[in-house]
Amino acid sequence: MTEATKSIPIENTNFICKVQTTQAELAELSRQLDFEENHFYWLKKFLKFVFLCPVQPKIIQKSGRAMMHSTFIFSIAVTCTRAYKELFVNEIYPPMLAELAFQLIVLSSTYTIYLQAIGMEKELYRMCEVVTIDWLGINDPEEKDIMRVVCERGSRLIFIHFGILLPCFMGYAFAPVALPYILNRYLPENRTLKRSLCVHAELFIDQDKYFNFILGFVIHMIMLVLLITCALDLAYTSCITYIMGKIIWIGRVFEKLNEINIYDQSPSLKQKADIYVRQTVIGLIKRHQKCLVFSQMLNDACSPNFIIVVASLVILLSLSGSMAIVELSYDLSSAAKMAVAFIVLLVIVLVMCYPSQLILDASHDIYFKCYSSKWYEYPVRTRRLLILMMIKAAEPCCMTIGPTTPLNFNTAGKIIKTALSYVTTLVSLCAL
Repeated sequence: MTEATKSIPIENTNFICKVQTTQAELAELSRQLDFEENHFYWLKKFLKFVFLCPVQPKIIQKSGRAMMHSTFIFSIAVTCTRAYKELFVNEIYPPMLAELAFQLIVLSSTYTIYLQAIGMEKELYRMCEVVTIDWLGINDPEEKDIMRVVCERGSRLIFIHFGILLPCFMGYAFAPVALPYILNRYLPENRTLKRSLCVHAELFIDQDKYFNFILGFVIHMIMLVLLITCALDLAYTSCITYIMGKIIWIGRVFEKLNEINIYDQSPSLKQKADIYVRQTVIGLIKRHQKCLVFSQMLNDACSPNFIIVVASLVILLSLSGSMAIVELSYDLSSAAKMAVAFIVLLVIVLVMCYPSQLILDASHDIYFKCYSSKWYEYPVRTRRLLILMMIKAAEPCCMTIGPTTPLNFNTAGKIIKTALSYVTTLVSLCAL
């Protein structure tokens, strides 16, 4: 047997293991993983910020979640109170109602997704267990290097996402406060702007007198929305890149199989090579099947959330885009606030679809690696195994919105196109 065949690992039996660990055991394994991989350290930190980390102490988790529940319920209640006042007490002003609708949809959808994440605590624990035990069980240095590179790519994506969203969220919060101080120096006296909050709520107190306290609460609420968005996105992207790393490693093993020259060897070595290739292909099929199982587990956990997220994004993009255009002639601070919101929502759409597109491309790559292998040199039984592998790889391995709609760049384009069509419709209706 050649050196190329000796360097190919057949299977890592720890992947999708059946071992059930206690929380203390998983916490210890997780601490070991933190020392090896900086990527998982930051994933745990983000999840701890929103009290969703599986290895977090229960007392801290429960008290933190109670704070999150009270904050969201209070924010939704004061927003609904203000909406009721605008509809039935004050004179109806459509831009104000649109901003209240925008605010209420953001709060309710974020809170709903957070509640679903809490409800999927067992699934989150199981996925954390699988990834932790399998990562610590990887012995091949090349495989670990591939996994590390792919996971770090996903981590960089989230930090870029966080780096874009943080200034945008802060700009959304401070634009109505800072713009009047800047623009009033250059505007005529009859068009001076008054500082205001980025959100509208009925707190039954004097807003001018307690403006700084209310602004602090608003910033606190915006940071919670930002942390929930980034923490869940980081967990989702980490799982996606982990599966993608496994699939890339399968493709790398197929490339190594192509380096084996079966025909140039003696009959005895040829028989050993045939047996080894067949066993390796069987191991790769098992590993690929485990990737599909983990992918389905992740999709079952995320798919209900994607329905809420996509529906909310279409509505929010439509409201923010139309209000940014309509308010441009009346209120510059409100227009700037809605323009920032529109940009943030576009970033969220792309970041949500990008990881699923990556795993879809990696799955298609496995299909072509099988097709371009030296299948014509293999025995008939090995060829049948390759056909089975190609059939499995031909199935789209990606996240879905609901039961059927794939989450990829094509879907992102449809979401943005649909939202822009609603923007033009709403702007036309406001011009009447």
